[in-house]
Amino acid sequence: MEAPQPVKSRWLINLLLLTGIGLLALVVWLEPGIEAPPPAEKVTSLEPEQVQRIELHRSRHAGLVLEQDASGHWYLQHDPPLPADSFHINSLIKLADQEAWRSYPVADMDLTRLDLDPPASSITLNQTRIDFGRQEALEALRYVLSGDRVLLIPDLYQYLVDADFSQFVRRRLFATDRHITAIRLPGLSLQKNDADWSVMPAQEISADDIQQFIQRWESVAALLVQKAGEAAGQSVEIELDNPPALIRFSMQVQDSELVLGPEGSGIQYRLANEGNALLQIVAADGGEDE
Repeated sequence: MEAPQPVKSRWLINLLLLTGIGLLALVVWLEPGIEAPPPAEKVTSLEPEQVQRIELHRSRHAGLVLEQDASGHWYLQHDPPLPADSFHINSLIKLADQEAWRSYPVADMDLTRLDLDPPASSITLNQTRIDFGRQEALEALRYVLSGDRVLLIPDLYQYLVDADFSQFVRRRLFATDRHITAIRLPGLSLQKNDADWSVMPAQEISADDIQQFIQRWESVAALLVQKAGEAAGQSVEIELDNPPALIRFSMQVQDSELVLGPEGSGIQYRLANEGNALLQIVAADGGEDE
């Protein structure tokens, strides 16, 4: 009978095996002789937070300019300026550091064949212009021209650049940092006096129901923003703080929807299923206060 292998020998074998596995793992991780791929080229050298102005040129719609003010709010250049939709703004700004799948020197490309000379649409982020060409057939990528490079990027931006101007208008009527100090509706007026509200015509109404009514107005958002029609409507006036401002709306009811058009804006907000909730103070139990 053979003598059992000494414990020391088994320990050395296990140590050698562990060492070999460790060296193999190190070789796989370091990949000697294989250089790390260069970082992906980006559409611009801008960081998204650096973008403060966006200009759109489109063949199917009029051009647009969107600008950020000193307080960080975005506005659509218009007469008067219109508050811009944050979703569309943030989606466009992502183009600044979008990584390209492939990139080519502009001198090596036929820009006319790629619909880049002339482009159907373009966007300028601050002073950096990006032209949009045709879609690449195999991978549904979009050719864009930025500086002296033609890049292939995911086709996430063309529909935003070509959207109608009303799509860039903020759906929410009032910014989250603005608060109402007065509302004047047909047959109902509310005025804030310090911490209390006065209601005309006078009626028995709880402070909680008044506050809920004000909050409904402060948070109201449109289902749809569209160009204003020709029909006149009843007048609604809203006073805001921070800074103080008076906004006048033309109000209509169309197909059971409330439609509000800020005076002189050329647009109107369609509010779905708002009706009495914005025109009357409704008690917490669901009934109307008399």
